[in-house]
Amino acid sequence: MDAEARLSIEIIDTYTCALRHGVFDPEHIARELNSDLARIRQAEEILLSLHLLTPGRDGEPSVPADPEVAEAELSAPITKEILKQQKAIARIHRQMHELRPFYRDRHRIQHEAAAVTTYENPADVRRELTAMLEGCRHEVLMMQPGGGRSHQTLRRVIASSLATLNRGVGMRTIYQHSARANLATRGYVRQVTAAGAMVRTTIDTFERLIVIDGDVAFVPMSRVGAEAPGAAIVSDPTVVGFMCRSFENLWESAKPFDVTSSDAETKPDEIHSAILALLAQGHKDETIARRLGIATRTCRRYIKTIVDELDASSRFQAGVQALHLGLVSAEERGNDTNTRSAADRHAFQS
Repeated sequence: MDAEARLSIEIIDTYTCALRHGVFDPEHIARELNSDLARIRQAEEILLSLHLLTPGRDGEPSVPADPEVAEAELSAPITKEILKQQKAIARIHRQMHELRPFYRDRHRIQHEAAAVTTYENPADVRRELTAMLEGCRHEVLMMQPGGGRSHQTLRRVIASSLATLNRGVGMRTIYQHSARANLATRGYVRQVTAAGAMVRTTIDTFERLIVIDGDVAFVPMSRVGAEAPGAAIVSDPTVVGFMCRSFENLWESAKPFDVTSSDAETKPDEIHSAILALLAQGHKDETIARRLGIATRTCRRYIKTIVDELDASSRFQAGVQALHLGLVSAEERGNDTNTRSAADRHAFQS
């Protein structure tokens, strides 16, 4: 009988009938239940296999058994196997735990010797990042551009994020405002903030970045085609220090991610200013939408509003007029380094 299947009414009735009489008499039970004798014989075999009947001696009929005793007899070999597997897992853990310090020391020496190490295979990047997170002692800084992250990605990283936080390691993450409207991202943020993480969002555009303990930074390579890119692991103190300061500057102006509100909480004038800067740089609608982490259709609605308000004949003219009116500074007009393609920045998973 399938161990996961529930006992049928017929089996239960057969067992309770045998209980009333104290023995398993197939013919008597068949008459009492108005059932076929062959079916009662079949029920007897099932009850015997479940240890709910104790076979009689010297031709004596079977006797109903205590279900608790039957449960113990059936589960004993399974419990024994589980304990055996648990011991095997503990042995593997002890063996690997003994080797971890050697690997991490070697890892640290390698990164100290090489200011920049590149990994083109995303699997290698994830392996290196996992090792770094496990060895992190103080704080993890993360910048995650674009809109919300996918459910599959967040489901994969939530365990490692919580494990890092549970060790007392700090974690600060910056998203763009549009991530607030993504349910999967909101669920992830709710869990990690409950465990001690801090999360903020900003209207500004930025690149993906992860910094471990202020010593090592993970920077994604440019994406080529549909394949996920590799990453560079940077350990040069000057470069990593610059990245940390850039994070802190963005963090100061960012807003706390409030998971109790489903609104993206981005003021229209903030979005308009960001779009105007990108229009003045000559970017297309799709590019602007990607960089702000919003839908292309939503972006076009904003652009239409801007064009109408500036009484411009085209989106390009709106960008030019914004520059002349001082709505976009010359610095913003020429600054394209902070607004690179989201396709280029879509990188490793934290």
